[in-house]
Amino acid sequence: MLCILHCDMRLCERCSEDIEQPLRDRLKSGASAAALAAIEKFNTTMKDTLHLRHNIKKDPEGTKVYPASLDGRDAARLRADWAMLERVVNADGCGSNAGAGRLEHFSRDGKYPSTYFRALHEAMKACGGMDAAIEALPARAEAICDYARAMRLARMAPEAMREHPGGPQAIHDEFEVLSRRFSVAWRQEGFQFKAYGYHLWTNMPHLFRRWGCLELASQQGMEGVVGKLSTLLPRIAWHARGRFKDGMSPEEEEEELQKRRAELASPAQKVVQEFRMEAMASTTEHLPSRKHDTRWSLKEILLKIDELIEAGKVEVHGKYTAYWERYIFYARMAIKLASRLRLRRAPKYYEALLKEHRQYYDPEGLCPAPFDSKRFSSRMQKARKTRYHLRARAQWGDGKVNGGRKTVYQAHERREGLGLWGLEQKMD
Repeated sequence: MLCILHCDMRLCERCSEDIEQPLRDRLKSGASAAALAAIEKFNTTMKDTLHLRHNIKKDPEGTKVYPASLDGRDAARLRADWAMLERVVNADGCGSNAGAGRLEHFSRDGKYPSTYFRALHEAMKACGGMDAAIEALPARAEAICDYARAMRLARMAPEAMREHPGGPQAIHDEFEVLSRRFSVAWRQEGFQFKAYGYHLWTNMPHLFRRWGCLELASQQGMEGVVGKLSTLLPRIAWHARGRFKDGMSPEEEEEELQKRRAELASPAQKVVQEFRMEAMASTTEHLPSRKHDTRWSLKEILLKIDELIEAGKVEVHGKYTAYWERYIFYARMAIKLASRLRLRRAPKYYEALLKEHRQYYDPEGLCPAPFDSKRFSSRMQKARKTRYHLRARAQWGDGKVNGGRKTVYQAHERREGLGLWGLEQKMD
């Protein structure tokens, strides 16, 4: 299952690793004191300014550098910082590639609109010997800007997509252009794609159009539950705990221990209870209203139901069920009656339809192709089609519909539609 949340996280990790590779190689091969200070300053900027759990750091053994690891919140913050490059790249306000090369002058002063690229430029400059990477940084930043813009479109909710100028179709088109432009530029920089990088190039544009909204195909809820479990499990008592009272004999201590074990809930039961308590306290706007505040928690809703039951304002379940059973019965009877009416009219309808079919192949009393002539057959076929479409198609003119709707099946559909509508009105 492709997940837009994981696509965002994995691609942000991949892109940051590729761009930071010179710094990572320097740290792995043995950096000088100045290089270590520059890398540490970069890590401090990531932590204090961008609030990311992202750094360039060795493992305790000092044999390798930790790979980039970002969660959904980190990826969103990093992508928002990358999107600041759009002020320069897309300064003309159009979605074209007209802003190509506008970041070139930043290779000298390093004052990128993005905090990430500004810190990266400073770190590479302080390490020394990375002139090639510094010169390539503007082109890579431009490609990253395309990625940030594409992922911003892919992570839009349905409401935002409907309000976007041009609607969802414009979003789908722009996403396809930006995602593929980023993929091409990233490959031209010599970087490889894995998993979600490949999907962004091939599958994501197609799935975006097919599903309409990629944000709905996200495992964000599951990731949130896993995060809650990670904070909940350390607080759960797995074994019977607590001191025994002073003066208890070994037999009494054993009896007390067995009692505590019997009363101890299982970890699974504890987890379910915690999630239930959280669900009871969660607030949801069940019935949106501009006049009244309907943002109640599940606990408040259940208490409100209890109050209504006590006041006698709630329908008895037996009476409520009987009402809907009667409704279902009459609905089924209406459907059966409508089907019988159709069957009664079916023979005459099919006779008229067959007559119309024969008239189609016999205009002006002539049989189709009385002699073997392709030229004659094509003329007759064209005449039949013209006559049929004049009778079937409605023409719009003078502010009203003229002609058309004169075929047998169209008239039958009108009668059937009006009949069913009238039947439904009687039921209501």
